Amino acid sequence: MTQVEPATHELDAWLYYGPVDGGQSQATDYDGIDFYYASADLCINECDGFHEIEGVDVDGESADLRLNYSGSGIAPRASDPIDADTLYEFDFHFDGEGERKANFNVSPRFEMMHTPSGESLSFPFHHTPADSGVTVHVESSNIAVDRLPELACITAISTVHSTAG
Repeated sequence: MTQVEPATHELDAWLYYGPVDGGQSQATDYDGIDFYYASADLCINECDGFHEIEGVDVDGESADLRLNYSGSGIAPRASDPIDADTLYEFDFHFDGEGERKANFNVSPRFEMMHTPSGESLSFPFHHTPADSGVTVHVESSNIAVDRLPELACITAISTVHSTAG
């Protein structure tokens, strides 16, 4: 009797990234929120808020990529370089071969987060020594779960490379 091999069809997950301490990282000057600000610079300053490119080689697979942003509902800190009531969230979208798709929503996370009206927001790093980081909300289909963290990075890097040409 033959069996169908299990495969991930759809996934909705949250990835949390913050600085690593205790000598586990060579990035000694890494601030947990750096990736968020790099995404902001790419989307707002380099791409004027939106970028789409078709047929990009992403790790040997032809894919269409899109980068855009939206409001987050998170009030900026006094030190944040933004003149708005809320910080932005950034979406890196991967549309691969067949039905392979993933959306990576990048949001800032820091202590004492709150809405513009002052309502307190939860901070996912309470169990770590990190005081800031990013949350990546992943929605994907037909992509192996263990492939998603790497694919998020590859999609962001491929988007950067496509804007440089």
